[in-house]
Amino acid sequence: MAKGAPLLIAALVAFALLSCSENPRSSCPPQFDSAAWKHAGDLDAEQESVRRELAGQLDRCGFIDGASKERVRRLLGEPSPEDERSWMYYVGETAWGIDSDWLFVEFSRKSRVEGVGVAQG
Repeated sequence: MAKGAPLLIAALVAFALLSCSENPRSSCPPQFDSAAWKHAGDLDAEQESVRRELAGQLDRCGFIDGASKERVRRLLGEPSPEDERSWMYYVGETAWGIDSDWLFVEFSRKSRVEGVGVAQG
């Protein structure tokens, strides 16, 4: 075996593994659909499904990472409730109808988005 062959084989294996691993952002649309999010605020069962998908995109795709509060408000509308560093948006009832899903947007001290997630509450 040639002197550099083990290194080449290791590099090819690493490349193959990385190519096969799922990139969570690979299924992201090119931009966030703010109009669909706001329209889904009417929240019948079909709209809850749309809003749930859009909330997942915000969590997974980084559309608002580092955004200002003004930009978040323009994209998502008015939060309910809100405080200085944490805003919440209603997503819809859980599958069992016992709890509700909420989109949480956390802000840094400089009023920039530093975290996004979906949780039950």
